[in-house]
Amino acid sequence: MQEPSAHRRTEESVFNRLKYQPTDDDFVFLQTLQPKQHGELMARLSAFADMEAGTKTRVAAKAAGVSEPTMFRLKRIWKETKDLKSIAGLTARAKRGVTKTEDFAKAFDIASKMAEDPEVRDLPLKVFASRISEAMGKKISVNGAGRIARDVLRELRSAKGNLSNAYGRDVFLDATAVSLTIQDGSGKLQIGILALLVEQASGLILAARVATEDTAGDAQAQVLKEAQDFVANERVDVTAPELAAFWAAIAPQSDPEAVDLGHRLTEAFGKDHVDQTGQRRFGRRTIQYIGPVIGRLRLLPGATVGGDVKVAKIRALGRVPMSLSQAQSVLDGIVTEHNSKILNRLRQDAIVPPQATKFVPGAISATLSKTTPPPPPRPIRIWG
Repeated sequence: MQEPSAHRRTEESVFNRLKYQPTDDDFVFLQTLQPKQHGELMARLSAFADMEAGTKTRVAAKAAGVSEPTMFRLKRIWKETKDLKSIAGLTARAKRGVTKTEDFAKAFDIASKMAEDPEVRDLPLKVFASRISEAMGKKISVNGAGRIARDVLRELRSAKGNLSNAYGRDVFLDATAVSLTIQDGSGKLQIGILALLVEQASGLILAARVATEDTAGDAQAQVLKEAQDFVANERVDVTAPELAAFWAAIAPQSDPEAVDLGHRLTEAFGKDHVDQTGQRRFGRRTIQYIGPVIGRLRLLPGATVGGDVKVAKIRALGRVPMSLSQAQSVLDGIVTEHNSKILNRLRQDAIVPPQATKFVPGAISATLSKTTPPPPPRPIRIWG
């Protein structure tokens, strides 16, 4: 029998390959497994990592001890739910004998067919999710269907033709609490706030900063400046007949800079493009176009205003208090890893030019130039 410490080493190795940060509930569940069940689960998760590295599904399925169709189904469920119980095959059966895993697979197929209709793709996410849940006879909750809807729409956006047509058409500025605990010089603990600017079609993060609630507006202003450098340095702009549309969810109004930023962006882009009120604005677009997790960070929109720091500790990163500079270093690494595959895809598909080419400002740069205030006028000296 494998010793518990050996179990833990196996888990750490597999989760690191998957770039997955297990929750406390995951660790509790893992401790309930018999050695054979634990081994089967680790084999399946390891097969997912192999497939992400390029291993053919047929080979990965053989290594995991399952059929190729089952491997496809398990991989899809893992992508949709990140639920260890479903992958281990231990979820309870419904009255008709259909497992939750099979329900999710069926719902994904239904959602994919629905999304073939352009009118459905334009629906608000919650409406699309409700339709999926109804089509499944409410065997899947609207929240669960929402995750499926996001994944289906993300797959559609990433299709070569769709991504090429949509890239550079929209960018958005967002702010949301994340699973980071920030400790200032006095020892005070606060939940970390992520400020980020994203190219919507690809999910490419153009810039990101970590802040606290009372400095998140200033962080968003910095992000807008840093994004212009990123676009130029990485050569990720495109020519288009129109400027990229700009959308913003302004950081909590406890930061005076957030109030000023909201007014400035509203003047530049109009009130329909800049959301300054309501808790529901935080993280909404980031979750829709990237997902609820970025690398090892979980987005916690509900904790953005007045959030209890305990909420941040649901991930391992949140359990260790960090200074802002340490948190920024962690975030920089996560963003670089997130962007790596996206940049490779954009260049391989010739959606953006090679990095070695001369930079030519395009639709994204033109939009971002409107987000920064003009320099103050130079004083005029009058000689007497």
